[in-house]
Amino acid sequence: ALHQETESIGTVIRDVEERLRSMNLGIEAWLSEQPIWSREMSVSSSPVAPRLELQLGFAPLRGSRSPAADSWHLQLREAEVTPTAGVIPGEGTQRLRIQDQQPLARCSREDQVAALRLLPDILAHLVELAQQRIEAIRAAKKLV
Repeated sequence: ALHQETESIGTVIRDVEERLRSMNLGIEAWLSEQPIWSREMSVSSSPVAPRLELQLGFAPLRGSRSPAADSWHLQLREAEVTPTAGVIPGEGTQRLRIQDQQPLARCSREDQVAALRLLPDILAHLVELAQQRIEAIRAAKKLV
């Protein structure tokens, strides 16, 4: 049963990607606040110690020169996240350095299964970002 279900993951990924591409949003989105996993990169317990995170996103393939719809995929990226201290504890920003990024369909089964639980979240995030852009455009039109 597990083997049959994991074999169907590729179909699920392709179907979701096709649905997202058909929305024609042209918006890159990453669940940076909701990593699949997060690991401290040093033994320091400093609040600004860097972490390595695995994040799910929807974006064009890295190095893609064309914004063609078929270049957009669900992807996983390993990102080094380094918090920067803010004046108020816990209110700093983060520096992000991408270590690796690849289409979800090419990732390990383990990472694919872990990413599946976040598919509703990436869809909701994309809808939220699209709504924010619509509101910004409408606000700008009122100025003219």
